[in-house]
Amino acid sequence: MNIARCIKALEIQALWKPSNGDFCWHDNDGDDYMGQWEFPAEWTIVHIDNVRPQDWWLNWIWLPRQDQLQEMLQFKCDTLAMILQFGEFAKKNTASCQSSMDQLWLAFVMKKKYNKIWNGMYWEVPTSGVH
Repeated sequence: MNIARCIKALEIQALWKPSNGDFCWHDNDGDDYMGQWEFPAEWTIVHIDNVRPQDWWLNWIWLPRQDQLQEMLQFKCDTLAMILQFGEFAKKNTASCQSSMDQLWLAFVMKKKYNKIWNGMYWEVPTSGVH
């Protein structure tokens, strides 16, 4: 997934409640780290460099998986409706800088939930006439 798109998807980042198995990225003064989130079983409260325990993860960027993106749409009982809507969205948007399924699902969620599209640099509300 394009990290820049996840960084700029502030609405999505605000939803993150870190849990085991989440994929995330962190820029540690130029040393990129990307990995899968895992909490040691003995961790209940974490203190890192005087950061409040509930905020220590705020410098990490969540890279949501497709299943997590799909959950955000809350199509709970109607998977077929979600797939059909995604298919229509994909037909209209695959040529416009969506190079992976992850990017396409992120774009679909941003459009459906927040009416935003990726302009190459950030997510914005489209002007009229844009799908």
